[in-house]
Amino acid sequence: MRSILSKLFKKQNNFIDEQTDSTPLTQEFSNLEDDGFILIKDARIFLRDELMCLSMLAMERSSGLFIFDKHLWSFEYLQKHISSKEISKLKEQIYLQEPQEFISQKINETMHYDACAIETFLILANLTTAQYELLSYELKEFLPKNKIIFADSKADEIKQLLITSLPKEPKPLDVENILGNIFTQYSIN
Repeated sequence: MRSILSKLFKKQNNFIDEQTDSTPLTQEFSNLEDDGFILIKDARIFLRDELMCLSMLAMERSSGLFIFDKHLWSFEYLQKHISSKEISKLKEQIYLQEPQEFISQKINETMHYDACAIETFLILANLTTAQYELLSYELKEFLPKNKIIFADSKADEIKQLLITSLPKEPKPLDVENILGNIFTQYSIN
């Protein structure tokens, strides 16, 4: 089973488009793969007749499943969205809970139990940690720091953020089985 998944989900070293995003994140995510994380870029998951497209998924045997929602918002762009009305518009562009519920439901329907913990993060590829600190309180409340991977985040910081967000599993997760079930697609004739 592992060899089949390895062929289907080959390493994606080009997660960050170097023409539009910060290039340092490309290497940082590659380093996560070296640490045992399985990364899947541009994941498309079907649940009955619904499709959910995700920027990236990551899975680690001792932690669980991580969902990433990538945005190219710059510091300047976010500064323009300080009013409550504008933050409401930003909220429409971002979703953290919806993918978690979608994948949980998919796992429950295919495996008939909760197979692993799931956590969601934002990748803000054009915002540094220092720039984040300069944002308004209202924006920081909307974009909590412990849910963001910044343009200047290093692999060890990303890894620490991910593994501390979920409780350690008592026994290693069956990653191949979980991912296989997540990517099982149904066709209705």
